Amino acid sequence: MGTRVEHQLLYRRQFIMGPRSVALSGWKTLDIDGKHYLTIHPDLQFEQTTINNGIQLTLLGYIIDPYHPNETNMMILNRLQDNLSSFEELTKRSEPYGGRWIIIHRDNCGVRLFHDPCGLRQIHYMDTEEGLWCASQAIRLAEILNIKEDNDASMQQFMHSPQFESEERAWAGEGSPYKGINHLIPNHYLDLNRVTVHRYWPYENLKPLAIKEAVVEAAALLRGSVESIAQRYKVMIPVTAGWESRSLLAASKNIKNKVYYYIGKHEHLSDESQDVRVPAKLLKRLGLEYHVDECKEEMDESFKNIYNRNVTMARHLPKSLIIYRHYKHTQDRINICGICSEIAKKCVYTHHYARHITPELLAKVFKYKNMEYPTAIYARWLEQTEDIAKRSKINIFDLFYWEMRMGNWGAMYAAEQDIAVEEFCPFNNRKLLTILLSVPEKYRIPPNFTLYREIVKSLWEQTLIEPVNPPTLKSLAKRVYRGVRRNTLYITTYWQRKPNYQKYQLTKMAIHAAGRMKADGSQEISGNYYL
Repeated sequence: MGTRVEHQLLYRRQFIMGPRSVALSGWKTLDIDGKHYLTIHPDLQFEQTTINNGIQLTLLGYIIDPYHPNETNMMILNRLQDNLSSFEELTKRSEPYGGRWIIIHRDNCGVRLFHDPCGLRQIHYMDTEEGLWCASQAIRLAEILNIKEDNDASMQQFMHSPQFESEERAWAGEGSPYKGINHLIPNHYLDLNRVTVHRYWPYENLKPLAIKEAVVEAAALLRGSVESIAQRYKVMIPVTAGWESRSLLAASKNIKNKVYYYIGKHEHLSDESQDVRVPAKLLKRLGLEYHVDECKEEMDESFKNIYNRNVTMARHLPKSLIIYRHYKHTQDRINICGICSEIAKKCVYTHHYARHITPELLAKVFKYKNMEYPTAIYARWLEQTEDIAKRSKINIFDLFYWEMRMGNWGAMYAAEQDIAVEEFCPFNNRKLLTILLSVPEKYRIPPNFTLYREIVKSLWEQTLIEPVNPPTLKSLAKRVYRGVRRNTLYITTYWQRKPNYQKYQLTKMAIHAAGRMKADGSQEISGNYYL
């Protein structure tokens, strides 16, 4: 790898913003307001509108309109600014737009910025005596400002724990490994002048939506998103046995001959794995070419060194070799993936029925049980958010997953891929996520995921001729185990609250329900059993 190539890959698709520009060869600079200056990698798209009624918008990244597939970044940005009266109005106007973006809003009151719904175009920031600094990655700010790693004992214990590694280094909260450097989480904006962070969503109550209506609206948004991005770039879609990729396959029906359908076959996959076997059979029956891309070539040392420098606590997972293969073979395409959909799928915590949500429970659900640092972070988030979730009629677990999990773990793989390819996530759309979350939970839970099945059916019914995530012995055992946990948690949660005669009846009910448990972990149980 030559010096020129290394220079192109270092901090690829990243930005820096501060009280002065940073001299980097080939990077572009942009003045926001005479106090804040952007320094932009040549592979990161950007646009800036002219000042109109004292307002100017700057875009970092790309933004798409599912309802107007032919519109460019600049056309959408101008439409967002047209007759815009306030920053609050801007956040609401951005609701139907997808992509991976940051929008900087400048008016007479100052400068504020926010990012795409799940924060996949990340923003890290630090206040200094010189002024406020922002960047794509905490590690980049640490280099520029000479900031050392935080030596807080609880943070160090968290960072070096086996749980942190097993959860793919999913960070907890809005901090970072570096003292004083913070991370802007989803649904919040940063006021650059006051150096304060504020929540801007939810701005209204979540209104219940019938599944039939939701399917029509969600299908249109998915189809429009996929077709919009295909208007601009050559595209590829990884297809597995799961619901997200089946949804995207179905959404690509009108452009199927332009799509590179593939699976990155890393060391944890074989030809007999469901995520290889099922889509291969399906696409053959659909008459489409399916590429099983071998991802076993190790990163060369130069690439690995840059990869480690580009992303805070970059991971080396089996799927990381897919990134290296993209770099070697498919840099000319944008990768369309199904991440962010998990926010609406009740797949992570369906077995948790506790009525009182605590920081300890949140830490337990997300595999950080008995860990001081994440528990303290979750306590602060819960204190600030629980009442908002109740007023807005949003399940606190859904909002937690959106902001604490997707805003950290979910954004990390997109950042790691920046060295090789840009990524597009159609589910990273506030209007789409709001629609999905408005559907009753019974249609969003495993194993049936009725909402997703109906969306796929409406988009391209033929893609359901092969099963989605067909059950294996291991998955069946897991579902039975979760069913048992539901009963166990029910008993332990309410046992102390019941007098002895009710305990006897309760035990009979639990035993009866367990005896009627199905192989998929569901139960034929009356709602009256949940007292």
